[in-house]
Amino acid sequence: MAQNVTSLYCIDSSSLIKCNRANPMDLYPSVWGKLIELMTEGRLFTPVEVINELKRGDDAIVSWVKDEAIGLAVKEDEEVLNIVKEIGELFPDWVDPDREYTVADPFIVACAVVKNQQYNTDDKDQYECIIVTEESDDLNRLKIPKVAKEFEVETLKIYDMFRKESWSF
Repeated sequence: MAQNVTSLYCIDSSSLIKCNRANPMDLYPSVWGKLIELMTEGRLFTPVEVINELKRGDDAIVSWVKDEAIGLAVKEDEEVLNIVKEIGELFPDWVDPDREYTVADPFIVACAVVKNQQYNTDDKDQYECIIVTEESDDLNRLKIPKVAKEFEVETLKIYDMFRKESWSF
């Protein structure tokens, strides 16, 4: 039986953007250093679609993603694509298929679902993959927390992740 539960985090662009606005990299390097540590440990990651969203910006986060956050992106595999398809079937209005670029949200949820399935067996320590997003569970609009809840995946805001990791700056 598992003795430890280790938290893994699949992060949304909204959380990285909020973190950068509230804690600019040049003024709060320790915050960003902690994120790099989690990434290096394999505990912080995001689908490549999130990286693509961030690269469309024009602030310091773009440079960070290109230069510092090399290991942040995980490419989708067949399991993730199958969950994305399932999400599309359950929530057909969530993503506009005619959009110019791929929306990352279903990939974030799918990535977390797959990580939870891959890492949790009875013969080793347990892992929980939590989605880090600044989105709220809006009754009028479909957002990541609502879809994540459907797949039994927890969501946190970035400062709640800091608290969960017992970080203080």
